[in-house]
Amino acid sequence: MNKIIFFLGLLFFSGIIYSQTLNFYYDRGVEKLRKKQYEAAIEDFTLVVDKDKYFYEAFHDRAVAYLALEKPDLAIKDLTDAIRANPKYYDAYLKRANVYLETGNEKEAVKDLEQVISMKPDYIKAYEQRGKMYYNRKETGKAMKDLSKAIEMETTDPEIYFLRAQMHRDNKDHENAIADYSGAVGLDNTYTEAHYLRGLCHYEQQQYKKAISDFTKAIELKMENKEIYTYRGHALFETKQYDKAINDYTKLITVYKLRDAEVYLKRGIVYNKAGKYDLAVRDFGKTIMYDRENYKAYYNRAEAYSELGKNKEPLAMRDYSKAIELNPECTDAYYSRAMYYFKKEKYDLAVKDLSKAIKYFETPSAEAHYFRGAALYELKKKKEACEDLKKAMDMGHEEAKKDHGRLCY
Repeated sequence: MNKIIFFLGLLFFSGIIYSQTLNFYYDRGVEKLRKKQYEAAIEDFTLVVDKDKYFYEAFHDRAVAYLALEKPDLAIKDLTDAIRANPKYYDAYLKRANVYLETGNEKEAVKDLEQVISMKPDYIKAYEQRGKMYYNRKETGKAMKDLSKAIEMETTDPEIYFLRAQMHRDNKDHENAIADYSGAVGLDNTYTEAHYLRGLCHYEQQQYKKAISDFTKAIELKMENKEIYTYRGHALFETKQYDKAINDYTKLITVYKLRDAEVYLKRGIVYNKAGKYDLAVRDFGKTIMYDRENYKAYYNRAEAYSELGKNKEPLAMRDYSKAIELNPECTDAYYSRAMYYFKKEKYDLAVKDLSKAIKYFETPSAEAHYFRGAALYELKKKKEACEDLKKAMDMGHEEAKKDHGRLCY
């Protein structure tokens, strides 16, 4: 009896030693895998699985090493053995599905993912993986369903939000796209592309301050290209942050060698606002070089010329006329040219241009009515003059009120 007990104890002790030996080799293999010593890791995992065909973790990790060595066929075999050893080893199904996708065997990948979901309907990684697969296959309906399921299950993978945002953006659904890009950066605030594309959505919605914030964050994260500086420059321009806009436009022109008419146009407008008229004239000239039909460039260059003194007035008039030629509804050019005619006492030409300006202004202009009234009065057309002065007065023009009271009674 004592011999039997001794023999059983010896077997039990030997089993413990055997198990400890396998775990030793497995743990050593894991450490080598972590250090990217793939061949050495494979040797240790092989020692384990040769002794124990049910050590599914060793099969899985040897597959990982084979994948690192670009041996997908051996990896698939090991993952299949891992699943055979443990039919509920969900990570092995996911890993094998991914290898199938990378080797072009989408049919088997779908089978693995569906198998996982059928066995464990709440396994979020399966929905994430299948959603990404459907997205890459451009099966947007299925992708949307799986990605949404993963988000509903509180995914921690920012790419899931990002991919769904991309589909919303493709559908021009900016509101939901912004929400999902926000979900992505909420999980990973260094997700550069999510910041950039959320910025584009804000920009397209004319939410320029939010767009600037996102573009700036993306630039801080080392996304630097001509597109992001172009959009941020335009957003800065729209929010009247002119000094910063000039910096972005100048970077585009000097660093990226961008030859873009709109960039030169807007930098020229900023120079005009800053009183740097010579620089403005130069930029409008560049605009016209790249876009000869750009009436705004002619109009704004005329404005710059008009500030550079009397000797530039002929150039200003030439550009006002060209702007009108290119756009017969360019109200600002009509008005500015009319003011030149008015100062030169060419009242008939002033009236003609002011009439065009009044016709095309989006909202009634008290100034235009006032000066047309004044020009008409000089032309001895008192009735029409008083009608214009009355309109200007009714719109709150103080000088019109005085002149109407003085001239029209």
